[in-house]
Amino acid sequence: EAQLHAFAEGRRHSPQMSPLAASLSDQQIQSLAAYFARQTAQRTETPADDSALAQSGQATITAKGCATCHGEGLAGGPLGPRLAGQGEGYLIDQLNAFKHGQRKDPTQAMNAMASTLSAEEIRATAHFLAGQAPASSQANQ
Repeated sequence: EAQLHAFAEGRRHSPQMSPLAASLSDQQIQSLAAYFARQTAQRTETPADDSALAQSGQATITAKGCATCHGEGLAGGPLGPRLAGQGEGYLIDQLNAFKHGQRKDPTQAMNAMASTLSAEEIRATAHFLAGQAPASSQANQ
């Protein structure tokens, strides 16, 4: 619900999602959120095998403590959404958006963390995450 409201209210920008979300009623947003929350998480894509890049991404994730907010196995939790199995390009775009202030986290935690990442760390982090099989989390059930 929070993301659809962010698109609808202009706090998050997307040429596709913003106008669509703005046309939805609160009830429609609630219904869509409930529907998607019931879906089993799937890997969006399988990135090309690059073990060195994946190891570098895993090291960045460990060093930055991503599991603190994004949960065990990066499956999502009360503080942050699922990262495991998201698309590599999508993750690169989102990390860059946080880094450059085009996307804002209400707590500014993601903006602060992403601002410290180099372009190579972003690429490696996204590569590692995209290759992870998403696990179930209580936040997604």
